[in-house]
Amino acid sequence: MAKQRDPREEKRLRTKEIALDINGGDSSELPESDKLVFLPFSLANEWYAVEVNYLREVVKKIPITIVPETPGFLAGVINLRGEIITVYDLLDYLGSGSTKGSFTRILIINCEKNIFGLLTDTSKEVTRIPKTKIQTPLSVINGIKRESVSGIFDYQDKMISLLDMVKISHSPRLNSARWDRSTGI
Repeated sequence: MAKQRDPREEKRLRTKEIALDINGGDSSELPESDKLVFLPFSLANEWYAVEVNYLREVVKKIPITIVPETPGFLAGVINLRGEIITVYDLLDYLGSGSTKGSFTRILIINCEKNIFGLLTDTSKEVTRIPKTKIQTPLSVINGIKRESVSGIFDYQDKMISLLDMVKISHSPRLNSARWDRSTGI
């Protein structure tokens, strides 16, 4: 009788295979501090990534309560197990359209005690790449999109824009539209 592998071992091996494919060699030799652990996701055929240390959870599409007289990039608020969380349409925030009608997931972000959600079309598995694969953003990117992207890298034949969650979470634009838990406004 064949011995079955532990599902955690299977996932570790799959992650290692992905890392081998990305790095063109054995990335397991790199210390963890030299790797970027991220979740890739798509928005209207563009690919982005968020570092997992800012990702609290990914939730399936749930009802969003629209808040009147707010900027278009504020999709609304959700009640996630009794916690009211502001949700943003990242595509609208970046000036590239809207995700409101097509989103399938909400990324719940926790960055320096700022908790908020981002609408996404799809998301892939959490994976790792060597930090040396990250390049500076293209000079043709400008405006709010340039301020929100900390780097770019190639992953599975897709150009991925790595979001700078610290800059995004401290953005005056987002903070002006954030739900304040203490006041309820």
